[in-house]
Amino acid sequence: MILRRGRNLANALVSVYLCALFALPFHGQTNKSPQQRMDAVQNHLLRYAIIRGSNYDGMTLNARMEALAVPAVSIAVIRNGAIDWAQAYGDSSIGGAPVSIKTLFGAASLSKPVTALGVLKLVEEGKIDLDANVNQ
Repeated sequence: MILRRGRNLANALVSVYLCALFALPFHGQTNKSPQQRMDAVQNHLLRYAIIRGSNYDGMTLNARMEALAVPAVSIAVIRNGAIDWAQAYGDSSIGGAPVSIKTLFGAASLSKPVTALGVLKLVEEGKIDLDANVNQ
């Protein structure tokens, strides 16, 4: 099932995805349990930019989903090569059944940054050269 609602769904999904992605490294995640890391993503999303002197109250995933009219989100976090935690949020449609971690979502363009991260990791490890002919 591919979930769709609103004209800017792709932008909204990317926004929620990035908020969740950036919540992890800034909350001292290294010594916490998977449940604590999941709670950090659910309840302490970071803003793209924080204005100096402004009142910054962490954002919740549910509040961002509502503000961006995103009906459902599924998150799986990989840590040390294994799934650390996975959780689904929202409903399959207005008044529909809740989504689960088994619900199929359209990946949209989210695979591009994941691929870029993987390529840059290989460059960092010296396994590939960004300046080499791509056909090689």
